[in-house]
Amino acid sequence: MSKGKIKLVKQLAGKKERDRSSLFVIEGPHLIEEALRSGVSIKFILYSGQYFGDAVSKAEKNNVEAVEIDEKELNALSGTKTPQGVLAVVEKLKNNADLIFGAEDAFVLICEGIQDPGNLGAMIRTAAAAGCTGVIISDDSVDIYNPKVVRATGGNLFRVPFIAEADVREAVKKLKSNGIAVIGTDAGARTAVYDIVLKRPFAVIIGSEGSGIKKDVLSLCGRTVNIPMAAGVESLNAAVSAAVILFEAVRQRKGLVARD
Repeated sequence: MSKGKIKLVKQLAGKKERDRSSLFVIEGPHLIEEALRSGVSIKFILYSGQYFGDAVSKAEKNNVEAVEIDEKELNALSGTKTPQGVLAVVEKLKNNADLIFGAEDAFVLICEGIQDPGNLGAMIRTAAAAGCTGVIISDDSVDIYNPKVVRATGGNLFRVPFIAEADVREAVKKLKSNGIAVIGTDAGARTAVYDIVLKRPFAVIIGSEGSGIKKDVLSLCGRTVNIPMAAGVESLNAAVSAAVILFEAVRQRKGLVARD
């Protein structure tokens, strides 16, 4: 009974099988509990006898099949150095285009050409923390269901609406047609992010770690901004750049000012 499930988990390490089956793998009790909370379909859980926690019992109460396997077998399936003793196979989430393009007070992060799984996962996590109404991930970014991306989201993959494998050019055009301003980040921009108003509905594009936003995408932006940095520093990590801009928007939207 477990052999077929173990084989599937191994296959889901590759994007080809994830695309074919519309399934992906999550590891650890926190991610499983977040998946349960979100209502996503969990196909089954594999756990070892060394695992102690509530995730399995909570899943079983939701009629999810949980299968105990040998600890060594489970550890071999894990993509981490310190396996947590439990993983699950889950249905891919649906794209939330209506929620993103139709939001009244849009606050959207666009990830364009992000190649590092840790960066993309951190950007999704940051977007959730900032209260973004959605995240759009370009079709040339790393797969959102890559195990390293999923882990780096810290469970927030299930908390923020997103569109995966998007045509960014078409997404930008649709955002603008819906009255949502689109801002590009560019080290050569004349305006600092702290000098623009971010209270109105907007989307911000963060480009690839190496080359930034593609020129044809940048040309579609209503305006571009930079993040002021000390002399001699060329750029920030993509995830850090996203955090700086998103939380500047949070500061403005909440009317936060420093007080002695």
